[in-house]
Amino acid sequence: MADSALYSAENLLAIKHLKWITRVPLSIKAAQFYVREIPESEFADTDLEGYKAVERESNYGGIKQRWIIIESQARKESDERKVI
Repeated sequence: MADSALYSAENLLAIKHLKWITRVPLSIKAAQFYVREIPESEFADTDLEGYKAVERESNYGGIKQRWIIIESQARKESDERKVI
């Protein structure tokens, strides 16, 4: 497990033989796309109240990956208050 600083094409190639978990930074265009464009209807409830998730595949840096996009109701409400 690592923070998003791990997430670069060079680093991913160096650790491709390992299993790893990290946050994908929103500076990655595919991450921006998923955050903005996945319809609410595709998210599924999780075991944690107020959280939903959807899975997508990515091939960033030539490494096939499984991305889990998490939506938090509390974060969504906080973001909406900031816009107002």
